[in-house]
Amino acid sequence: AGAFTLTENGLYTVEAWQRFLGRLTPSGLFTVSRWYAPGEVNETGRLVSLAVATLLASGAAEPRRHLFLAAAGHVATLIVTKSPLSPAALTALEDAAKANEFTVLLSPDASAPSAVLEKIVSATDRRVLDRATTGFYLDLTPPTDARPFFFNQLRFATLLDADVLSHFTHTGVFAGNLIATLTLAMLVLIAVALVAATIIIPLQPTVREAGWQLAVGGTAYFVLIGSGFMMVEIALLQRMS
Repeated sequence: AGAFTLTENGLYTVEAWQRFLGRLTPSGLFTVSRWYAPGEVNETGRLVSLAVATLLASGAAEPRRHLFLAAAGHVATLIVTKSPLSPAALTALEDAAKANEFTVLLSPDASAPSAVLEKIVSATDRRVLDRATTGFYLDLTPPTDARPFFFNQLRFATLLDADVLSHFTHTGVFAGNLIATLTLAMLVLIAVALVAATIIIPLQPTVREAGWQLAVGGTAYFVLIGSGFMMVEIALLQRMS
């Protein structure tokens, strides 16, 4: 529903997944399951993008050789291996998917049914991956510790697109992302209006009496205090807690 769209998540970042891969034995693997909208590329696309970026950062020459993705209903499961999938392991996965009526969405030996997924999984370096994940109506770029917003796939600038509402026809995460982003935009506008109505306008006579130099200096002082709190103190609290 979009409730956690704007929240940070340290589990879905390139740095976190590098640590997960680093804990595996050479034959090890880990799996991640996320919501899947048949026919759409949203959380699934970003999950694959994250896996490819992690494998590239870990030195994998062909990330697609390490990935297997299958879906059942509205849940997709991604398998990431530290070493390329062997023919025997791939056959076992395909047999298991067939026996349990899973739809294979991504396999080392087959093209992905989605052109977007195929571009992402075919990336052999980070620049190619960045090109494959941009230009889409959703943000499919791999999250990092510096930008750990895996669930926020709607760029704020998308709100300015003339056809933004047409994307409501897409199933998946778009509606929840749009509602969360619009709510944030409305809160910002309301906050600006309240500040203007309760602080700026009532203080205009005082500013005229005190002079513009004192007013500008005092405003800059409190702006810097607030910026320091948001940019430095909160970041340090998160880092040290």
